[in-house]
Amino acid sequence: MWLFLTVVLLVGCTHKQKIMVPPRIVLAPFHNIGIITFSSNLNSRLQQTVTQNFMQRVQSAQAGVRFLELGPLAPILTSFGADHLNPDILMALAGKYPVNAIFTGHLEISEVKPKIRWNSVATTVKAEAYLEGVLTVRLLESGSGAILWTNSAAAKKSVAAISLNRNGPVGVSINDPEAKYGKLIRELVYNCTNDFFPYYVYQEVHE
Repeated sequence: MWLFLTVVLLVGCTHKQKIMVPPRIVLAPFHNIGIITFSSNLNSRLQQTVTQNFMQRVQSAQAGVRFLELGPLAPILTSFGADHLNPDILMALAGKYPVNAIFTGHLEISEVKPKIRWNSVATTVKAEAYLEGVLTVRLLESGSGAILWTNSAAAKKSVAAISLNRNGPVGVSINDPEAKYGKLIRELVYNCTNDFFPYYVYQEVHE
């Protein structure tokens, strides 16, 4: 009986408390962080856009992060006579610039793809076109070339919708794919940078 009452009292004095946990990746110890303009299978304007979005998102997560922009990867590789980024190049960059770690990233965006939705009893058919994107980012230690952190995110956005019936198109809604890149990039960056933000967990507290 006493054991039962003790358990009841303990349960009655237990509640869950919301506790903030530090970010999984803390950047302050690196002091200065280099960032190589993210590469992409599309034009250079989008490369700069995704790089700037990434820096803004990281700095909103951890105030005071110091970025040093190192420019696109291609000229860096050319200057070292290399075809890919390797530890020797990273150490050389650390000797030339006051950076202790370097971010690199790649944005891959697909061509517009059609998607058709219909069934045998419907009198109309809906066709949709969309973009797919994947963003992959790495944080490298400049002194050794070791990978300190890596993450990737995938997303897709609709860019056009067309309704059809037996007599031909009945409704068309087409958005400029260029205008959609911005939303797609922001979503990819958002999903790829969660490790730099503090987060909350619920922990049982006994009183």
